[in-house]
Amino acid sequence: MGARVPYEIQLIQQARHLAEKDPTRPYQASLRRAVSGAYYALFHCLVSEVTRTLLGQSPGAESRRHVMARAFAHVEMADASKSFSRAASRGVVELHDSLRRCIPEVSIHLGVAEMCSAFVELQEARHKADYDLSQNFRRHECLELVQRAEDAITAWRGAIAHSSASAYTLSLLLWRKMRKD
Repeated sequence: MGARVPYEIQLIQQARHLAEKDPTRPYQASLRRAVSGAYYALFHCLVSEVTRTLLGQSPGAESRRHVMARAFAHVEMADASKSFSRAASRGVVELHDSLRRCIPEVSIHLGVAEMCSAFVELQEARHKADYDLSQNFRRHECLELVQRAEDAITAWRGAIAHSSASAYTLSLLLWRKMRKD
């Protein structure tokens, strides 16, 4: 039996398949589901990272990881991502002092910045895809969003060991509690 394909990669592959599925005139439903799948690839990648980091990877931890995964809020994750994305461009992270101490370098790794900006962009695109039926999607736009998600996951994997990645993953779950008051 081969290696298990991570769920976020399965979602990327499915999103690409949906965007490319209809050779001449793709259904809007296929394109919309592709955009949504690309966003959820990032969402599940991050949730998986946080839950594995905090609860471990032992077989007994799996059920606890599933419970913890339900605690993530899309809006809170987007707010944290926006702040970290701004920090990458301006050098300022609006964080509570206790979380700021998690980033001794006082810099945001480029891979973290890529994930943050992609998360925000893809969440906005998913909202349009899922809720704005007046919005028409084109195949090339959807494929660009799928590629953006895939690139963000790759960049993220190269940044995981950086302290800004640890601070970011904590903020995804604790943003309301940890933001600067």
